Amino acid sequence: MLTVLLVAFIYGNSSADGDTSSGLSQMVTQWLNAALQWLHIPLELSNLFVRKLAHFAAYSLLGGLLTATAASWHVKPWRFTLVFIPVIIGVCISSMDEYLQTFIPGRYGCVSDVLLDMSGVVWAAAAVSLLLARRARCKAESVTPEE
Repeated sequence: MLTVLLVAFIYGNSSADGDTSSGLSQMVTQWLNAALQWLHIPLELSNLFVRKLAHFAAYSLLGGLLTATAASWHVKPWRFTLVFIPVIIGVCISSMDEYLQTFIPGRYGCVSDVLLDMSGVVWAAAAVSLLLARRARCKAESVTPEE
């Protein structure tokens, strides 16, 4: 259910026109820069960086959720399928997202965003798979009878 809600959130943000999307990302950028200044961190984020970071973060979360979903189907941890399925689904969602943006005024689809989204999905799918494999290994070791 969380995966479906996240995809709806992603597509909802993509359906905003260019001015609305730009205004929202500028507001987030200003808020992040104010937080960095308040924390005395001498760094100022650009609007482009924040937009790209949002892509990576959203699709990392999606990759993690898709991997957890695939694992709930009892696919063994760190098997090729456990990473492959989420990556294929994530790339399809990202590609459709960028394609749909071509129909929104002031927006355009971008292949580099699909690649960025894919890297977020791959990173999260690999990380969650490794965590699940480690958990399964620890569980198996704790169940092994002593000799």
